[in-house]
Formats: sequence, C-alpha cells, structure tokens
Amino acid sequence: MLLSLLGLLDIIAGLYVIFNIKILALYIGIFVLIKSISSLIGGIKSPMILIMGIIDLLVALNIIYSWHIPWVAILILIKGVYSLIVGMI
Repeated sequence: MLLSLLGLLDIIAGLYVIFNIKILALYIGIFVLIKSISSLIGGIKSPMILIMGIIDLLVALNIIYSWHIPWVAILILIKGVYSLIVGMI
C-alpha cells in the first residue's frame, strides 16, 4: 500500500515536470526530496534502490528549481507506474 502511494507521488511529480506546474510545486518537490534522501540512504546496499534515489533527486531538483528536463520526467513516470503496479500486487 505504501509503495503504491509513493508510486502515485512519482507520477504526480512527473506530471509536474512535464507540464511545468507551479501550484504547490515546492511542497511536491520537498516530499520527493525527502523520499530521495531516504532512497539514497537505503541504496547503500542495493544498487537498484540507489538508482531510483538518484532519479528521485533529479526530479526533486527539477521541481524545486523549475527546470524543464523532459527525460527526467519520463524516468520518474516509468518508475511511478512500476511502483504503483508492484505495490498493488
């Protein structure tokens, strides 16, 4: 259930990057930044989690600093859909 919610947060963050939405962007960016820090700490043992944490960090910086880098949005959307599906199983 928690993984599904985090996947939904990834999808929302990806949409924020794609459409360059300004409403509540700082709050979404901070949530994704906190999630990325926890993924980076947990990724010390697993390289896959470390890669996901780096993707989260790139998206958080994209949202907070209003950068518009579309390939980062595509990565986070793929990660979000994957997390949503795995969380529902």
